[in-house]
Amino acid sequence: MGIEDFIGTPVQKEGGFFDPLGLSVGKDDATLKWYRAAEIKHGRVCMLATLGIVVQGLNINLPNPLFQESNAFQAWKNIYAESPLALAQIIISIAAVEVLCASIENKSDRPGDFNWDPLGIRPKDEDKLDEMQLKELKNGRLAMLSFAGMAYQTSLTGQGTIEQLTSGHISPFGDGQGIF
Repeated sequence: MGIEDFIGTPVQKEGGFFDPLGLSVGKDDATLKWYRAAEIKHGRVCMLATLGIVVQGLNINLPNPLFQESNAFQAWKNIYAESPLALAQIIISIAAVEVLCASIENKSDRPGDFNWDPLGIRPKDEDKLDEMQLKELKNGRLAMLSFAGMAYQTSLTGQGTIEQLTSGHISPFGDGQGIF
């Protein structure tokens, strides 16, 4: 699985080969597979994170008073200020999942695919599976950009994502809320 193999994947057929920083130059097959698996994993995490930010903004919260804040980033600050051991517990849980994922031998030739399908929704047809994994990769990339935008917006305005939309400050130009 060299660069030539990635050029033939559905992602490359649609958008062409794109590596402006040359990160794939001179890399072996295992490194390229690890890069793709890391991209898929970060995309999955960001899909969950953006969903969490939106749900938190809708005031659908856990019953603990620490989580009653509609701004997800402010909720993290509250946890850090009032219960740092809870934050340590969350970080240790994340680390445990990382170690577990790193120790699982990936028997598939597809990066990020652990052949785990408890609901039985995985397509048996290879073309359908390629299409489904392409959708996951693209949605993960979109979620990574979305999360970065939401975090930047919150750092600029101090408002959560839903709060920003409902307050009417959605234009970055001349409303005193953006950088312009």
